[in-house]
Amino acid sequence: MARKLESRITWQSLRQDFLKKVAGEKDIRGIKVRVGGCLEKGGIAQHKTISQGRMPSNTLDSLIKEAKTEANTIYGQIGIVVQIYKGKKKKLKYVNT
Repeated sequence: MARKLESRITWQSLRQDFLKKVAGEKDIRGIKVRVGGCLEKGGIAQHKTISQGRMPSNTLDSLIKEAKTEANTIYGQIGIVVQIYKGKKKKLKYVNT
């Protein structure tokens, strides 16, 4: 996503392409993308959040992968955070030895 934003693709088209690409994955149950910075030609910084599917944020037993990166554009720096929810963690059985 960062490379595409640096090559001047609009945020709206990138968002649609990304959600279509992720929707085809079988393992993913939910996704949340947070983007902050100067997203458009205006000099005002904005924060946008998109989500699809289920994304629990309070549980410790959920398997959530998170990635953070930054894109340097001609309008300024854009921060991107992607969280992917893949289901619950499997319970471990402890054996007394």
